[in-house]
Amino acid sequence: MLRCFERRKWMWATHVWNMFDFAADARDQGGEPGMNHKGLVTFDRKTKKDSFFLYKAWWSKEPFVYIAGRRYADRTESTTTVKIYTNQPGVTLYANGQKVGEKSGNDKVFRFELPLSGEVVLRAVAGDCTDETTIRKVDTPNPAYKLQQGKSQSANWV
Repeated sequence: MLRCFERRKWMWATHVWNMFDFAADARDQGGEPGMNHKGLVTFDRKTKKDSFFLYKAWWSKEPFVYIAGRRYADRTESTTTVKIYTNQPGVTLYANGQKVGEKSGNDKVFRFELPLSGEVVLRAVAGDCTDETTIRKVDTPNPAYKLQQGKSQSANWV
């Protein structure tokens, strides 16, 4: 969608639905009845989701870099994809201080494949901007990442 907007300079307005998660009494999906989780920021306004930073990469002139997927810290795969969002022309990724690689272009989203073992401190550098997060190789999936039994599991009625 963002690429579509970029190609059509004549579009005079684009909008985000919705900036924040919000209450929706009739909604019973996503493990929390009465809540719509489509926002770019959580209901309590404390966590900017990856989608927030994707929009920022396309629509903000403020230089930044952001390592996506940080809420998925516990990973079972032995090779993982690290996505980085930035409005800078290139990015370098480091894992535990060692250079993984660098990429450049006008994509806004840069992907790196990374072998994963133990705890890995990721650091992205784009121009003068840096971001850091930690991911871990685990043997079993983190149960917090899955909708728990007994929670709402209704089908999408839309």
